[in-house]
Amino acid sequence: MWKEYLDAFFFPERYTRREWLLNSIAYWLVVLFFNAFPLPQTEAGAGQSLRHLGDLVSEGWSILFFPEGERTEAAEIHPFQPGIGLIASRLGVPVVPIRLRGFDKVLHRQEHSPRPGRVRLVFGPPLHLKGEDYIGLAKRVEGAVTTL
Repeated sequence: MWKEYLDAFFFPERYTRREWLLNSIAYWLVVLFFNAFPLPQTEAGAGQSLRHLGDLVSEGWSILFFPEGERTEAAEIHPFQPGIGLIASRLGVPVVPIRLRGFDKVLHRQEHSPRPGRVRLVFGPPLHLKGEDYIGLAKRVEGAVTTL
């Protein structure tokens, strides 16, 4: 999950007690129900997050990423962020491309609750990413998802 979205939870001194409380409730609900954890997108802390991801992988967990960094409006694919290349390459784990089709109709970006509908998942073959050209590696994953 996007760590900066939960800024009040991590930096309560910058916010009112009410903002901190609401943000903290949101944080714990997301962690509890979706087993998610925050990753920074615009601030420091990537090294700590990478170590945590490594620990999770070592314990046998599979990690689901949405490498665009945000939900799109109409199921279009935005450029993938280089973090997916960095994480997969540094941890030495395969990336399984997944394409979600119909998700925008079930839970549109502007909506707060889902509607009944069909979502189709398409899985591609695993990719083994190596090297330090994280932008290039992210483009490789993006290409694999786009072709699904």
